[in-house]
Amino acid sequence: MFETDFSYKSSTPLPPSVSINTALRLLHDFETINRLNPDVRGQKPIIPKNALPKPNGSANCNANSLGQVQYFEVEDDLPFIPKKLWSGGVRYQADFIPLDEGCDITIHAP
Repeated sequence: MFETDFSYKSSTPLPPSVSINTALRLLHDFETINRLNPDVRGQKPIIPKNALPKPNGSANCNANSLGQVQYFEVEDDLPFIPKKLWSGGVRYQADFIPLDEGCDITIHAP
């Protein structure tokens, strides 16, 4: 089997009329973030097999976290791969931590 690294990014600028507080409220709502992502087919909260330690005192969690780690199973389309090569999507676990200035999302994908 081969190993590879891959990075994919998409962004949508917010209108100038959106305040910082409104943007932060949006970034603290992981389900809304996913619904706004055109590549997400679906999502559901899960209880993970290998959970991250809880914030507050953990070396793996940011000291600026506002809440507990939330876990989701997410299913994405893979629009950057030609349908002839892969017509399905991918399912993965996403660990979401709301932070003072946004959020931290860790993806565990195959």
